[in-house]
Amino acid sequence: MLRSLVGSEMCIRDRYQRRVRGRSHVHGMAKAEYTALHRKSCCCNICRCCDPCCAPRTNRAIMVLLILSAIFLIAGTLFPWGLRKFVQSGIEDQYVIDGPSATGFSDWQDSRKAKAPQYYKITAMNITNPDDVLKGAKPHIQEIGPYVYSEISVKKNVTWDDDGDIVNYWDQHYYVFEPELSGEGLSDTDLYTNINFVLQGLWFALPGMFTDMKSKALGTLTWQSLLKTLMCRAHANQPDEHKHFEWHSPFMRRSVKEMYFGYTDDPLLIELNKIAKMLKATANISIPLQLTTFPGLENNYTDENGIFPVYKYSNINRQYTGKKDFSKAREYILWENQTSAFACPTIPCPLFQTEWEKNKTNTRNKYGWWQMWETLEAGDVTTKDGTYFKFGVEKNSVLSLFIDTIFRSVGLKNMDGETTDDVHGIELLRFRIQHKDLLNASLSKANAVYDSNGPSGMLNLTTPSQFPLFITKPAFLDGSPSLIEGIDGMTQSRDDDTYLDVEPNTGITMRERKQLQLNGVIQDWSLTHGPHISIPGWDDCGDGAGMEEWDGHWGVKEPIYTPYIVIREETEISSDDASTFKGSALAAYDAADALEIWSNVAAGLCFLVALVLIGVKLRRKSSHAQMQMESTEATDLPRPPVREQQDSSDDVVGAMARHSQDDAAEPYRLLDCMEEE
Repeated sequence: MLRSLVGSEMCIRDRYQRRVRGRSHVHGMAKAEYTALHRKSCCCNICRCCDPCCAPRTNRAIMVLLILSAIFLIAGTLFPWGLRKFVQSGIEDQYVIDGPSATGFSDWQDSRKAKAPQYYKITAMNITNPDDVLKGAKPHIQEIGPYVYSEISVKKNVTWDDDGDIVNYWDQHYYVFEPELSGEGLSDTDLYTNINFVLQGLWFALPGMFTDMKSKALGTLTWQSLLKTLMCRAHANQPDEHKHFEWHSPFMRRSVKEMYFGYTDDPLLIELNKIAKMLKATANISIPLQLTTFPGLENNYTDENGIFPVYKYSNINRQYTGKKDFSKAREYILWENQTSAFACPTIPCPLFQTEWEKNKTNTRNKYGWWQMWETLEAGDVTTKDGTYFKFGVEKNSVLSLFIDTIFRSVGLKNMDGETTDDVHGIELLRFRIQHKDLLNASLSKANAVYDSNGPSGMLNLTTPSQFPLFITKPAFLDGSPSLIEGIDGMTQSRDDDTYLDVEPNTGITMRERKQLQLNGVIQDWSLTHGPHISIPGWDDCGDGAGMEEWDGHWGVKEPIYTPYIVIREETEISSDDASTFKGSALAAYDAADALEIWSNVAAGLCFLVALVLIGVKLRRKSSHAQMQMESTEATDLPRPPVREQQDSSDDVVGAMARHSQDDAAEPYRLLDCMEEE
């Protein structure tokens, strides 16, 4: 069409030039000859029409193109929106657990029914030179593992409130050892050497437990002398095969399963309960009785009762289902019946009640629960659980979630738009812990509420655990250089980082990899000189040679943060679910994106061609205006005289005269035609 218009303009110019060459040339032609020439110059073969007809066709073409452009724009907006809403509706149907008949209820209620297995991998940190460490040497770490467990989560007593918008449940976890998936020849009964956390806990807790010792003292009793007596008697009363170290050693040798999931009949706790009963009987000094079980660092309820009969499963959890507002789906209202994280370091504890949060002192003293962090806001649990976030997750954004292992919410950030496609070929955004959350309080005042007073790169869980416990990334990744320099035998790798891989269109977490290192600390203690406790009915400590002189100093000049165990918790979408997702949700999103792009391209092209046609039309009008001015000058020339009829009765001669007169006026009628156009 553009060529036609350009050709039409050339026709007009050619016709005009022919006319201006001289009227005598036109007038001297026979009518048939002139008509043929006129058709050849005016009715060009390119446009296939005489130019007075081209303007209406151009207008129609412009109108059609503009209408097509609008249609493409509307289609490129509505159809992609409809496709995405269709996909989102399906995802909501899968993730909204508003009743036992909900589509995703079965997988959500019991992880064994889900297609994606959950694995819990433990790497033991074996200290190969414990005696040298107490003389000032660096701990040499031997990594043993992985010990792989299937992690099973079962939700009990599930109920709903607010017409299905809120779900309540108790969460019970099982960890089942998988020898075939573990390192070759490994068993979770393998022994390894590391810090004695029960001893560390007593050193931390005894000063507070015996605040009334001075007013109700029994002889020379102090908490320091009591601790030394406990250490000595626990060592003396152990079977010989368990006496791996001297009585005052801070190390113990236990199996992987015992170190992490706990064990019964701890020697120190057995002696502590004996002393508690004795002090109550002889001096009326009340000490909270403890179970003789070390609870470990993770509860493993491998049967209905678990290790602790009082805890069949955890306290109540309460979450939004997303039925009324899907953006809140999987968001905690209560975790363990708490809106802010509390801990009970003594076993057993009464189940936590939400109203206890109002009085920190009373809660601690009366019920045994401690507020984990300096403020309730610091322990806020009312964020996502990490399985789903929102539709349309953007690059470089921050996602907030509650991590129960560290008892706090954190913000994971997509650093510099980092992506990965190694989860069954699905392109995902990777979110990592922000560096600012790992800084100590001197570098980030906001972290002071979390007792971050040690080296950067550590989360201090001493208050929640009631014994010195610190969490870092494996091999102190992203921590202060002094941490990795204080030990031998470990190397850092970026693959050991904690991260979430989230599909950006749907906000679904396709892979979760939580990799954390639990650490203790070896340091000299300040224990006063003095005798051990002498209580009637007790045998002498026996093998505690030098106990009265030992003041708690081993020769460790600076605190050594020592790796205890590394846990790796991994969850990944199954290959079957990934194929279904790619063939349905992802395909629909790709189709919506393609439709949106190509509709916009088509709309743009139609609009661009319409603009070109408008430009050509305006240019032609400008040319016509110029020709009109020139033709006005041409009309000043005298018109050819009309020959008079010599014989009015001669019809043939009269007809020839009229044709000759019409031929002379033809160029002016063509000019009038151009002006009308």
